[in-house]
Amino acid sequence: MLNFMDYLNPIYKDLDDIHQRPQTRESFPEETNYIEDLLAQVKLEVQKEIQEIDRLQQQAEEFVYFMENETGDDRADAVQKYNKLLSKAQFVLDKVNQNLSIVESAYFGKLEFQRTNPAAKKPMNVYIGKFAYFDQTTLSPLITDWRAPIANLYYEHSGLAQDVTYTTPMGEHTGDIQQRRQFEITRGAIDEVYETTTGNAAADAFLLSTLEKRDGSKLKDIVSTIQAQQNSIIRAEIDKPIIIQGVAGSGKTTILLHRLAYIFYAYKENFRASASLVIAPNKMFVDYISDVLPSLGITHLPQTTYLEWAKSLLGFKGNYVFSTEPVNLDIKQFKGSAEFINLAKDFYSGYIDGLARQINDRQAPEIFARFNQLYSKENNLSIIECFELAVEYVFAQIQFKRNNAGSYMGDVEEKKNRQRKILNEIKRRLNPIQIYKEFLKEIKSNHPQVYKYTMDTFGKKGKNFTYTIEDLTPLAYFKLMTLNREDYIRDLVVVDEAQDHSPFTLYVLGLISKNRNITIAGDIAQSIIPPFQIMNWKEDVIATDNIFKDTQYFELNRCYRTTIEIIDYVSTNLASKFPKGYVVPEAVLRHGAQVEETATSDRDELLKRLTELVNQNEFGSLAVVTRDSSSAEKLQDELSKLADKEILSHKTNDFKRGVIVLPVSKSKGLEFDNVIVIKDGMFGDDLESIRLLYVACTRALHTLKIFD
Repeated sequence: MLNFMDYLNPIYKDLDDIHQRPQTRESFPEETNYIEDLLAQVKLEVQKEIQEIDRLQQQAEEFVYFMENETGDDRADAVQKYNKLLSKAQFVLDKVNQNLSIVESAYFGKLEFQRTNPAAKKPMNVYIGKFAYFDQTTLSPLITDWRAPIANLYYEHSGLAQDVTYTTPMGEHTGDIQQRRQFEITRGAIDEVYETTTGNAAADAFLLSTLEKRDGSKLKDIVSTIQAQQNSIIRAEIDKPIIIQGVAGSGKTTILLHRLAYIFYAYKENFRASASLVIAPNKMFVDYISDVLPSLGITHLPQTTYLEWAKSLLGFKGNYVFSTEPVNLDIKQFKGSAEFINLAKDFYSGYIDGLARQINDRQAPEIFARFNQLYSKENNLSIIECFELAVEYVFAQIQFKRNNAGSYMGDVEEKKNRQRKILNEIKRRLNPIQIYKEFLKEIKSNHPQVYKYTMDTFGKKGKNFTYTIEDLTPLAYFKLMTLNREDYIRDLVVVDEAQDHSPFTLYVLGLISKNRNITIAGDIAQSIIPPFQIMNWKEDVIATDNIFKDTQYFELNRCYRTTIEIIDYVSTNLASKFPKGYVVPEAVLRHGAQVEETATSDRDELLKRLTELVNQNEFGSLAVVTRDSSSAEKLQDELSKLADKEILSHKTNDFKRGVIVLPVSKSKGLEFDNVIVIKDGMFGDDLESIRLLYVACTRALHTLKIFD
């Protein structure tokens, strides 16, 4: 039996203990009075909501009793009522948790805004938080949602400002920012107030304090510290693609997720979370980001990897397996290129035109003519549906004419057999695997090596059907072309760590984004999966096709994750070796320990030193990063036998704090309190090694140690 109270923020148990710090009352009495009055209202509302949860709990228990003890219609009625009650309980729980988050940390910013409108005699005091809250009597806003138009002024200006403007559906509003404050609030109590009057000193102090408190747990929202450039991306224009090139630790992932939260708020009539899609690099990353959107009030947003999405689209399960043949990187790169996209598009257009010639029936010309009429007008129909309707229409027309002439078309069963034969042949030829094979035959003369390699790795092999990972995207493209267009369109598509995808993959994901609402984020310097198919966003993606025409392109160069010392090490030892055009990260504010490099004489000494560090680790998360999966698995096994603590495996899909051994590829996009990089002679001076080390080193929040 579900206990609804288990799903509440635990702070509900301590509502009576929420109070203000004495020093804050003395320094900022007006702020203390404001938050106390606010919390008094919120706590009263929470108490009423908890009473409602108790009532729903009692009803749920009654329904469970009936479901367990009744039969027939009575049981069915109880099940129906129970499911309806669960939906209502979820709504109430979401609401009370939102109010409890206000109790915990009501707001983080304040603007005193004096409008230039002569009718506005008093300045507006705008308190900005994660969620809006209104006075229960007057309905005036006590907290303004961070996504509201006026909150944009808070993010655009780090201090006082004159003659500034924000825009609402009612028009533009101009005025002066006469006060700007930032707050650190814990469990309803104001810990610190930052008066950001002129310059960036106080704003930087607030940001530094927030960054120093970060730990290597799951990703959290950053609504209180969104910087001006990040804010411009979050609130960027819709119905245009966005590409974000950002250095390690620049906040790309949080920007992506906060942009989703902003759009679902600002354009709620046009965009739904359940109809959108987040493409992540791996399952652990999905778990790592899983708390951010719920903390912003967003639920039911599908999050998956491209591999899982494409396999699901194609229905590849069980005996559909990857080929074990050696990877040909040149062919892999070609299959992901803009040239391959154009070849596939040109082929498909001709392939559909040629289907009529493949139909072995005298009515083929009429069927294809009717198909063209339907397909050019009915955008909500798939190719298969258009063909089905075309076949039905042509045979019905023939029957109609013959009936009017006093004759019959012939045997009804013979007619059905002809229709079935035509449609079976069309469906066979519209299977994406069949289309792909025909496509490969088409390009065989100009690309014989591509044809031979693919035929050697693609198709039935005993009980299995084998394919290479680069085959997934053209197969997905051909599948999408035959589907009902409305079935696969997503309101919003977000792709993180996109630098390791191919241009063709990003093109396919662009196809499923409604009105080109796709946001892509990555860092060319962090491309770690050969053959490094994207070397330049503008040349390799934006210029490939009109899906990415008019793309809004942003570059983020400041690293908020790690310390100045770690960034200095990375810049000196790794980034200096990057090709021209790569961006070197700029560290922000925070100092820490120097990077430690240690040489070990043999494996035993390495394991001894690592075991000592692991046993001493008291700083939350510790990642021991190796070059590849096999070395990570070996080291994890060795440390598990020597260390006093549990050593987590990279094979888990859950992101947990503690000690984990993982390859660079699984660490991508994550961050940890402490990082130990094991070079062990596996990293050279080649570009791939430099990129791998760059990714590994920039996972660290606080300390970085390197063993060679």
